Amino acid sequence: MKQTLSTNQAVGLLIEYKAAGWTREGAEIIVQHLEEIERDWREHGSGEEIEFDAVCISCDYHEYKSLEDLVGDYPELAEKKEKEILDWLQDEGMLIGQTSEGVVVRNQ
Repeated sequence: MKQTLSTNQAVGLLIEYKAAGWTREGAEIIVQHLEEIERDWREHGSGEEIEFDAVCISCDYHEYKSLEDLVGDYPELAEKKEKEILDWLQDEGMLIGQTSEGVVVRNQ
């Protein structure tokens, strides 16, 4: 049995998973990212759908509330300016989106 979730339902389920600490803005970014992946799959023939699992999503992605928090996990970025950090995340394929204060990244 399968249930299709709306964007708002998926965002709400991520926010309800308190262990990950998603903000509404961060949850919206990740859900939109996952919906984009599904659209790409449909357009390129596989037609697969993502099975929503808040725990797995929270293992694969992380929301940093600030760039300072991110630098705490990536000390090699400590001396870099904001643009350099964002460029590095983009180059590494980690940057999913920016929130008003921080970033949503794919975990390495």
